Amino acid sequence: MLVKPMWRIAILTLGLVSFAAGAQVNEAADQWLGRVTNHSAGFVYNGTVVFTSGPELAVIRVSQSLQDGRLQQTFVTLTGKPQTLITARGGVQRERGAGPPEYLESPLALGSLQQLDLEAIRGSYEIVLGSSDRVAGRPVRQVRFEPADGYRYVRHAWIDNETGLALRSSVAAKGEVLEQMVFADLQLSGIANSAAPEAPSKPDSGSWPGTTAPGYVLKAMVGGSAHRHWVFSDGLAAISVFAETDTENLAAEQWQRGATRGISRSYGGMRWTVLGDAPVAALEAFLPNAAPVP
Repeated sequence: MLVKPMWRIAILTLGLVSFAAGAQVNEAADQWLGRVTNHSAGFVYNGTVVFTSGPELAVIRVSQSLQDGRLQQTFVTLTGKPQTLITARGGVQRERGAGPPEYLESPLALGSLQQLDLEAIRGSYEIVLGSSDRVAGRPVRQVRFEPADGYRYVRHAWIDNETGLALRSSVAAKGEVLEQMVFADLQLSGIANSAAPEAPSKPDSGSWPGTTAPGYVLKAMVGGSAHRHWVFSDGLAAISVFAETDTENLAAEQWQRGATRGISRSYGGMRWTVLGDAPVAALEAFLPNAAPVP
């Protein structure tokens, strides 16, 4: 399952970091967003991120470095229990202060959310440019993403003018802020021009046996018949679907933590769990026709 809040920080910093800089005030929102790059060269940096999810708060040290010609992201908790998450070379390593590191199988490490899907964003959100501002002492431009329907939340991003990094972001529903992320400080060490881009995963569309919410596209899939994990995205929001063998026919469950909602139900000998930063209507859309994993 997703790691909270470390995993949300990873998604926020990898999934909404690649806006190009230099937008002019009189440019149309769509034209400005069209300047997005895939951030394959990347910036080498480190910073301190404050993340709030509902009443919970976490402070995390985030860094991106160049290791043997490839980019590596590291997330270290500065509050709560010690934990380090490292994503690099198609793998995720988690260290929790005791015992050997744990290696996780995850689509996040496959680069599935590192490149923004501009077509999906335009189809699912109205993009509104806001005013100039400052975050971590750096000039930024505000961008608001208004959802086109009830399958996604309102999102704000404060985009660094120089690097295109999202130095602040928030997710809201019905006027209530569900979670926020902000860089308290940021130190740049240059551009990783020699970084070898990670090849994004290309899952077979036939690997998903069920239905989807409008605007969400399959981005990655890992696992086998006993345990499988699919990742869908509308360009900004991410939804994970897990299918695991279930011999107990457990009762249905539903929960919420900040912007992250989850539902879990049993179908045909499998336990289906849908987890994502989206309204429950979007999550429910992945369940009704769920079939046994092929």
